[in-house]
Amino acid sequence: VAPVPVVALLKMAAHLDRPYERTKDLVDLAYVLHEYPANDDDRFFDDAIMDAGLTEDQARGTILARELGAVVGTADREVVNAFIARMENDGPHWARFVSVSPQRDEERLRARLDAFREAFARTRPTTTARRSSPRSRAASPTPAAIPACAR
Repeated sequence: VAPVPVVALLKMAAHLDRPYERTKDLVDLAYVLHEYPANDDDRFFDDAIMDAGLTEDQARGTILARELGAVVGTADREVVNAFIARMENDGPHWARFVSVSPQRDEERLRARLDAFREAFARTRPTTTARRSSPRSRAASPTPAAIPACAR
């Protein structure tokens, strides 16, 4: 089973490839931002989280970003940054993301995504991460080329 941050990366890549056909990926990403990590997870009490005085929403986005940032290389970072950029403005992609989020709470989803963006920007590409990203393998992957967890 893939770790949640890796699944999030796959969902971002799938949505970027076919944004109007991949609503389920937005649903899954919104769920990850809403529920990851579990409420009783010790990472909420990490010194850096506590010292920064982060809200629960900010902590969730920060934890996910740190974990994803620790395992991705440069090409995968481009996928994450492209997804973040797509959600930065209040356009149709952001509106869809809010509409499929668990509580449809735009303010909380924005807090989580902003914290994710800020924390991810502070991470550095790993040298052991794979060099190609899901987007760079093919211009328009066939369903068989997309991992089952990203469908």
